[in-house]
Amino acid sequence: MKPKYLKSPLRNASGILLASSITLCLAGAASAADLTFNGAANDGNWNNTANWATATVPGAGDNAAVNNAANAGPNITTTVGVSQFWVGTGASNSGSATVATGGTVNAGAWTVVGREGGTGTLTQTGGTINQNTRSFIIGSNNGSNGTFNQTGGTVNVVAAAEQFRIAETTGSTGTVTSSGTINVVKNAVFGPGTGSFTLNAGGTFAISGNTNGNGEFQIGQGATGIGTFTQNGGTVTVNNWVSVGRGGGQGTFNLNGGSFTKSANGSFLVGDGSKGTFKQTAGSLNLAAGDFKIGSGGNETITCSVTCEGGLLDVQAGRTQLG
Repeated sequence: MKPKYLKSPLRNASGILLASSITLCLAGAASAADLTFNGAANDGNWNNTANWATATVPGAGDNAAVNNAANAGPNITTTVGVSQFWVGTGASNSGSATVATGGTVNAGAWTVVGREGGTGTLTQTGGTINQNTRSFIIGSNNGSNGTFNQTGGTVNVVAAAEQFRIAETTGSTGTVTSSGTINVVKNAVFGPGTGSFTLNAGGTFAISGNTNGNGEFQIGQGATGIGTFTQNGGTVTVNNWVSVGRGGGQGTFNLNGGSFTKSANGSFLVGDGSKGTFKQTAGSLNLAAGDFKIGSGGNETITCSVTCEGGLLDVQAGRTQLG
């Protein structure tokens, strides 16, 4: 006798497909993990699970926190992809990391050296750091201390809406020393913490701007900001305005060598409603467009100084204006 109805193969297949879809959805719902490199194996190997607190090497969707204290920090000589890259994060924590020849760090979101009260040191001797979205920050949050030492390699801060920041918040400290290459699409800002940047021979620092303008260089930004930029050599190009002391902050620019060029619109401001100091002992300052303003900001009392003891200061277009 035949059954009243036959069991449909298609119906069974649909059930299998539905179960597979549920499995895929559950897998996709997993959130990014915060994974900590503690350096327990003490060998500097990023890919050694023994160096990670949870024995898991982070992937592109995870946040990597380097808090190795006295243990060996990661020496990155291969390609690493993470969501956020933190070196020295959390009060009383410290971390150090090196990017060397052959190494590439692709950060999908923030890179922060010295975060949330931590102390971090990032050294780059070669390779590439690609900051694909968000900002590249040296020193963030009150009590944090970040240091970036670059003797080679390239940093690309390519996000059109984000920035290269030193001492991003009040109470933070950031220090950068470079003889490598740093390319920034939007702005470079020192402050409102205490930040310094020294560019040495062989270094290149380029702030290109984008379709929304930008391309700004702010040294000593914000009421609590203290920023110092010292150029001993190398090449700097800025595609918009430059401010040495802005928004109530204190800015200092020491030009001791190399070439600094402001290549497009926007003024070069020393003391923009703030305390600003520009001192040139050698090298060249080339202003292709815009004004050279010493003290600006309406009726405010401004302290600023400009000293030229050597080198070339060339205002090719625009005005030189006092006050």
